[in-house]
Amino acid sequence: EGITEYLPVSSTGHLILTQRLLHIPASQAADAYAICIQAGAILAVLGLYWPRVKQMLRGMLGREPQGLSLAVNITVAFLPVAVVGLLFNGWISRMLRDPVVIAVATLVFALLLWAADRWAPSTHDEHAMGWRGVLTVGVAQALALIPGTSRSGITMTAGLAIGLTREAAARFSFLLSIPVILLAGAHNTWHLLAQPHSAPWSALAVAAVVSGVTAWTCIHFFLRWVERVGMTPFVIYRIVLAAVLFWVFV
Repeated sequence: EGITEYLPVSSTGHLILTQRLLHIPASQAADAYAICIQAGAILAVLGLYWPRVKQMLRGMLGREPQGLSLAVNITVAFLPVAVVGLLFNGWISRMLRDPVVIAVATLVFALLLWAADRWAPSTHDEHAMGWRGVLTVGVAQALALIPGTSRSGITMTAGLAIGLTREAAARFSFLLSIPVILLAGAHNTWHLLAQPHSAPWSALAVAAVVSGVTAWTCIHFFLRWVERVGMTPFVIYRIVLAAVLFWVFV
């Protein structure tokens, strides 16, 4: 989780495939575990981007206009996935958590990422996004509810397509993950607390810490690497993964 959450390779797809390989049945406990390790990954983003988060908080208090603009952009881009998730999350969990779906999404969105990285203009950062660009990234993020799409991958693809630099597209994608995973985590934690049996909180805490440390390391090196290398290595990885999944499951 820590490695795949912020790389454009689909953490959800990898978690589903790992569950199958380890013969872990789908359950509310498994979902709760997934949310806890995602929470660890969020702590890594908060740590790395605390100056930006603080800037947004100051903006919401009326002390920094640029921070307020970024906070509004994050909020608007978050709304599409929130609406789609509330309306269709149950159907998606029942119908789309399938290796073939993951393989198709992995391949299709890899090609879109490659096209955006290769041909889209890289002219501005996340502070220069207009309403159309913000909504484009937000609607794209809603597609990430399809396993295999990759939330970070599709939002980076959309960011590149509207003219963000690679680093700005990645940074906005990482910041945008904060409300998505926090609210999903709160929702699942509420259901977990309502269960009659006590959850293994110590094991979940260890998992969250491991996820957070690996996510922090991954983001740190990804941002230093992506400006020089681009998205091609991740596109190649996704194409190979999709080919393996088609070979094994089709």
